[in-house]
Amino acid sequence: MKSNEKKVILVLLLILIVVIVVKVRSGGKEAGEGNLTKAGKLAKGNQVEEEFVQNLKDGTKLNKSETLSQTKTLGALEFNNIQLTNQNGQTLLLANVKNTGEAATTVQLIDVIILDKKGEQIGKISGIISPLEPEETVQFNTSTLEDYANAYDFQIVNKEVE
Repeated sequence: MKSNEKKVILVLLLILIVVIVVKVRSGGKEAGEGNLTKAGKLAKGNQVEEEFVQNLKDGTKLNKSETLSQTKTLGALEFNNIQLTNQNGQTLLLANVKNTGEAATTVQLIDVIILDKKGEQIGKISGIISPLEPEETVQFNTSTLEDYANAYDFQIVNKEVE
């Protein structure tokens, strides 16, 4: 085989790998009229309606799910003033975290389980909560490059150590 033939075959293989990766990430099919995508978005033709998203003038997608913004707890930790946004391809979850217990907490590794309207997991984001004294409040934030702006709700769980 000549050098040029090897280059052409290599380029074709690379293109094939890229196509396969894109197909796998998109679920292997296009969203059609009325189909619900993995992130809970209703697809209508080529347009995607995001039920729980408010699009701001600067291009930020702000989650408006009342369920998602409700106070959450993990042990003595209370999460409130919750905001989920997506801007420039990055989803950001912000919340105030208060230690409602009588003892100081230590650093905690957590997972934020992102849920769709059916209560099914559509993603997971890891986070860290700094040590807190009783009644102390800090701001929690975690982010991902996945677009979860249209999430319906989330759960907070202690990270499983592998």
